[in-house]
Amino acid sequence: MQIQLISNPDDLKPYRPQWKTLLEHSTGSSPLFLSPEWIENWWKHFSDGRQMQTILFLNGNRLAGIVPLFTTTTHVLGFPFKILRFLGSRHADHLDFCFDPELRYECTQRLFRFAGEHLQWDVMDLMDVPEDSRNLPILRTVLTEQDYPFQVEPSILCPFLPVNGDDWPVYYANTRSKSTRKDLTRRLRRLAEGSEAVFRQYDDPETVREVFPCLVEVYEKRWTGKNLSLSFAGTKERQFYQDVSADLCRDGRLHLLTLEAQGQIVAFTLSAMHGTQFTWLITAYNPEYERYFPGEQILARLLESVFDMKRFHEFDFTRGEEPYKYKWTSSHRWNVRVLVRNRKTFSQIPFSGIRMAANIRREAKKIKVIRKIKLNLIGNISHKIKKLSNLNIY
Repeated sequence: MQIQLISNPDDLKPYRPQWKTLLEHSTGSSPLFLSPEWIENWWKHFSDGRQMQTILFLNGNRLAGIVPLFTTTTHVLGFPFKILRFLGSRHADHLDFCFDPELRYECTQRLFRFAGEHLQWDVMDLMDVPEDSRNLPILRTVLTEQDYPFQVEPSILCPFLPVNGDDWPVYYANTRSKSTRKDLTRRLRRLAEGSEAVFRQYDDPETVREVFPCLVEVYEKRWTGKNLSLSFAGTKERQFYQDVSADLCRDGRLHLLTLEAQGQIVAFTLSAMHGTQFTWLITAYNPEYERYFPGEQILARLLESVFDMKRFHEFDFTRGEEPYKYKWTSSHRWNVRVLVRNRKTFSQIPFSGIRMAANIRREAKKIKVIRKIKLNLIGNISHKIKKLSNLNIY
C-alpha cells in the first residue's frame, strides 16, 4: 500500500469521486463532516496559520483511506509545539478516519508509523470521534502496539433518533401528548391570522445564497448576547455555511426549511442528507414570535418530512444535550477526544497541558452556573465589544 502526503488542497480534487465512494462504506456516523464539500470549504475559510497534512492510502490505483489532518503551532511556557488535528475541527460534529472497512487495521498501523517517521508533531488531538466508531477499537490496539502514550475521554453527548420506518402520525402521537399536539396546531393557526403561515423548502443554489442573509438575521435575533463559538457566530462561519450549503444543494443533499409568516422568516432549520443519515446542523427562530413556539413548530415539521421520505435510518441532532432534543428521543452517543503523544520526551509538556485543560472544561460543563455565565455574561460582553468595534471606537 502506498501512502501519499497532501499539503495542497488542489491535489485532493482528482480523488473526489473515490473519496465520496469510500465515505459510503467507511463510517457509521454522519459522513457529511468527512465529505469533500465540508472539508474543502472548511480549509478555504479556516486555513490561516495551519498546514495541511492530509494522508492518502492507495491500494494500487484505488483510494483505500483518507485522513484529513492539519498542523498548527501552539506555545506553552514560551516553547513552540506542533499539534495535529482533523480538518474541520471545532466546526464539525463528528470526525473520524475514513478507511476501507477491510483495510482499517492495516491503514491505522501505517498511519502511525508514517506519522512517527515523516511528520513533525508533538500531540495528535483528535476531537469529536463517535464512541461507536468502527475505527476506535483498532486505534486503541495500534497505539498500544506502537507504544504511543494516549488518552481517550468522553467530550460531549450527541442525541440521535433512530428512524425505523415508523409512520409519522404514530411516532408523533407516542412522543408528544394530545394536548401538546393540539396546542401547537392552535398556535400555528394564530400565527397565520391576517396572513398565510407556510413552511417552505429551498433547493436551488442561487436561491439558497439569496435567502442566507435572512437566516443570519434570524439567528442574530435569537442569539444576540449569547457566547457562541460555532455556527453563524462569526463572519467566517457564516460564509463557510453559505458556501457549503450551496455545494450540498448542487449535489441534492441540502435540506433548508423555513417557517414564514407576515412576509418574513420566523424560523429555519439547516440540515444535510448523506446516504441513510439525516444531519441537523443549525436552527433558529425570531424571538418576537416566541409565543407561537416557532422552534418546536419547525422541528416537528422537519421530523415529519424525514419520516415521510422513508430513506433514512437516523436523524442526527448533533452535538449538545439541550433538553428540547430529548423531547423527541432518548438515544444518544458520546463524542470522544483522542489525545496521542509523540514518543519524544519533550512532547509530554503540551500533552499534559491539553489533558489538564480538557479535564477542567469537561468538569466545568457540569456546573450550571458556569454554563450560564459562559452563555449570558460573557456573551453580552462580547456583543458590546463587537458593537463598539463596528462603530470604529477601537
